Amino acid sequence: MLSFFEELKQRNASLYFFGCCCFVAAVLCAIMLFVNSKQVLGINSFIKPLKFFLSSGIYVWTMGWLMYHLGEEKKIMICGVALLIKIALLLIHL
Repeated sequence: MLSFFEELKQRNASLYFFGCCCFVAAVLCAIMLFVNSKQVLGINSFIKPLKFFLSSGIYVWTMGWLMYHLGEEKKIMICGVALLIKIALLLIHL
């Protein structure tokens, strides 16, 4: 399993670290589920960011793995920047 992460980091380091940041943020949101009791429409307000960070991390790592075969670095960066903007907008709403 360790070789997977090493290979992913070698294929695209920026998306690897961005995915790691997403998973760290997901862990923080999971902790906040128990610390914060704020609810929106009857559910904890950190459920949506938790799911979003998990799915974003999986998406970014998948893109980092697959785009290696396509070799289109500009498109990879555009996807990463667009996702970063989405995450920033989501965090503003918390």
